[in-house]
Amino acid sequence: MTRSGPKKILPKGEKRGQKKGRDFSNLRSARVKFQQKLNCPIQRKCGSCSYVNESYPVLAAKKYKRAVEKIGEIISLENVRSIPLELSPEVKGYRTSVKLAVRKSSITGSLEIGLFSPGTHQIVSLEDCYIQHPEINKLVLSLKTLLVESGLSVYDEEKHEGVLRYILVRISRSTKDLAITFVVTNRSSYSQLREVAKRLKEAHPIACAFLNVNAEQTNRITGLFSKKLIGQDTIKENLCYFDLRVSPLSFFQVNPWTAEKIYGRVEQLVGKTSRPGAVAWDLYCGIGIFSLVLMRQGYQVVGVEENPHALKDAEENAKRNFPSVVSCFKEEPVEKFIDSQTVSSGLFSKPEVVIVNPARTGLDVAVIEKLLETKKKSPSLELVYVSCEATTLARDLKLLTEGGFTLRQLECFDMFPHTEKLEWLAILT
Repeated sequence: MTRSGPKKILPKGEKRGQKKGRDFSNLRSARVKFQQKLNCPIQRKCGSCSYVNESYPVLAAKKYKRAVEKIGEIISLENVRSIPLELSPEVKGYRTSVKLAVRKSSITGSLEIGLFSPGTHQIVSLEDCYIQHPEINKLVLSLKTLLVESGLSVYDEEKHEGVLRYILVRISRSTKDLAITFVVTNRSSYSQLREVAKRLKEAHPIACAFLNVNAEQTNRITGLFSKKLIGQDTIKENLCYFDLRVSPLSFFQVNPWTAEKIYGRVEQLVGKTSRPGAVAWDLYCGIGIFSLVLMRQGYQVVGVEENPHALKDAEENAKRNFPSVVSCFKEEPVEKFIDSQTVSSGLFSKPEVVIVNPARTGLDVAVIEKLLETKKKSPSLELVYVSCEATTLARDLKLLTEGGFTLRQLECFDMFPHTEKLEWLAILT
């Protein structure tokens, strides 16, 4: 014998199982409330964050799986130790460095600060971005008002007219100080932008502000000439217990929480050298954090970087943190440096460890060839490859392993939560 609960009482005139005429107002109301709870209401317009309104751990695991499969199509991972994805400690407001376009809205004609919508040159205003640091969001709101009041003309790409093109903002995780760079087409706006920077400083912790000139009709954001508007030359930062200085136009990872994990992991993997005078190369060194990691492990380091701002920062950071350690920093393309080292017999010509951290385009074939030559001369050479692009990483790993290296380990870190991007760490011996 079975018991049945009380029958559901249907609205008058409605038969059981009948759907027509039901009241769906509560469902619509629930849907509206759900939409109001979205992390980012402009996700579809912006297009930068594919998964910002989804479960972070679930979607991070899915993009990691897709990326590993993509790498596996190019190079075998059968005998490679793979470390599970390291999630980001911060998933909201983690982005401490942004490059924002300044344009007039094609619809309203008003000044907008933000990113281009995918496949277009229509600006999506980023006044309250979920992944931007909250202090940067506040700054963008103030900027919009002050720039309108300043009367500065906004750049028009089709006509190649107007002054203000882009705004670069960086915030220090440790001090919360801000660095701002205005990218313009000429120097005539110096006085106006200096006044804007002064007024911004009244309400925001602006440590330094710069004017950068890019008069070229190009997609490149910054130009070669920069001039300080107010404040210091750099902002202070602290990562892995290093006292750092970072110039506004130097490369610095956008997510310092995850970046710190990567630097720490590389230091752990490289380990302390037991040989006095052991040499290491830090290629594409940026402001020199990997160089500092190597110095702390007892290596004499040569860092190579073609960005003059970053190279200067690297030199200063080395002197500040390890004044007694032998180091050398060269401002030149990696291709030029490594080519000269194959015929050199100087102090830094025989590295035991090489760290490469190239742009997303990966390593030039010439660099790979010279690394392979170096490996033949020094069979014990260890190569650490840090990359933000799975496809070019796999391409380069294939060439390196075919030429003499062995891929031992592959690790992955989520440097860019809610996006398709990941940061990779490969160990080759």
